[in-house]
Amino acid sequence: MEFKGQNDHFNVQSFEVQLARIYLWHSQNHQRASYNRILNVIVSSRYPGNVFDFSAERGSPFTKVNNQDWLWQARIGWQDVVVVVCENLPIARPFYPWLAFAPGKSLAWNGFIRAVVADQDWNLLSWLVQARPEEIFMDTLIDTELEQELIKNHPAEWKRLQATYGRVTRHWFATKAKNNLPMVREMLADLPIEDRLAGLKPEDRLAGLTPEEIQVLLKKYAPQGE
Repeated sequence: MEFKGQNDHFNVQSFEVQLARIYLWHSQNHQRASYNRILNVIVSSRYPGNVFDFSAERGSPFTKVNNQDWLWQARIGWQDVVVVVCENLPIARPFYPWLAFAPGKSLAWNGFIRAVVADQDWNLLSWLVQARPEEIFMDTLIDTELEQELIKNHPAEWKRLQATYGRVTRHWFATKAKNNLPMVREMLADLPIEDRLAGLKPEDRLAGLTPEEIQVLLKKYAPQGE
């Protein structure tokens, strides 16, 4: 099985690699399994139209299984290939593990999140916030009727989700900051000085200053007459 997310597109080149993997594996394990017992499964976040068109032009068209938009099959050379298209999946609990990888802002993604809230599956929703924080929290919940529903009917869970989002984004920012200090300096430069210092202890605000610089500040800001 091969998985292709929304940012790791399933294209002709990646399809060639996956086909080659199966051929290579079988060449080394042909005594263990015949091609009749091998199914090459690819889970794609998006509908791979370019792959399907390319394959059809070369005499190996993909067709729907049981007329379902989310499940496609083809015989490519000696291989039986099945493609699961996450963005076309029905919104039903058996498909939740795959719907979690539907493209953000797609109908499938929005319907999936609504279903999770309706099911009150808070553990799954919390995991999704950790796995895809911006897409679920900022793009799907904030300023929507879902946010209002959570605030009104499930305030404790909403606070827990906010805390999870804050923890994840702080960790992300700390990691990025450590590896990209120029980016952090640029971001901080756009903030008012009071916002840059907010949350810092008085002693932390002086970190990095030399004793001489501290003395200059003391003379400048010390009350007159002292």
